[in-house]
Amino acid sequence: MGKEIERKFLVDVAKLKEDPNPRTERSHLLEQFYLSNDPWVRVRLVTQLRGRSEPPFIAYLTIKGPGNLSRDEFEYTIPVDDAIAMREMGKGMIEKVRYHVPFGGHTWDVDYFQKPFDNFWLAEVELKSVEEPFEKPPWALEEVSYDFRYSNAWLIKHGPPPPGSSLKDIEKLVRWRENTSDYSGDDLRSIVRHDLTRPNDRVPDELKSTHEAFLKMGDDAQEALIEALIPGDSYEYEGEEPDDDDA
Repeated sequence: MGKEIERKFLVDVAKLKEDPNPRTERSHLLEQFYLSNDPWVRVRLVTQLRGRSEPPFIAYLTIKGPGNLSRDEFEYTIPVDDAIAMREMGKGMIEKVRYHVPFGGHTWDVDYFQKPFDNFWLAEVELKSVEEPFEKPPWALEEVSYDFRYSNAWLIKHGPPPPGSSLKDIEKLVRWRENTSDYSGDDLRSIVRHDLTRPNDRVPDELKSTHEAFLKMGDDAQEALIEALIPGDSYEYEGEEPDDDDA
């Protein structure tokens, strides 16, 4: 049984482009889709990129257990023709170019997402244990390891979160409305949904920018977040992110 332990970060693209490491010498096009979400079963086609277009040269079937920072992972090589045939059974498709960037004794995987959205970047570093120290590159921004909205499964359904909508701040927004209500369960979710999915003058000043960012999300994304942050959720929210000093 394998164990996937990784930390995810947003990317400062301008600083990344200043990095002297030769990213284009090791880059791959990843095409992936999901066959199941309970558990998550992913099929990935990998094409090596070296300035020319080639057909996929390897394919993987991966089964992932629950969790954000650490989770069980089972990965198997499968015939490329089988992976291509499975596309018709897949749920959603993500295409991204993955650059392998060495920094501080680790190799970072930096992903540039192309389909179904463009100009979105994420970086991740794989570790041997949750406690393993690592050096954060200057182009790595906010850590989003504990934010389920940056999982590929969420991105396929809802796309990247808009700027200014950190999960920690959205949780504060939801808790504000929750704490001013006498309802619970499904009734509470209905109240929160009613009050936060439209302009609301009662939102405290310190939460107004977060509410504005929340309003820019799609209806499905708003609904999924409310369900995740109020008891009875369907996503595996593991609480607050670690402080930057933990990196």
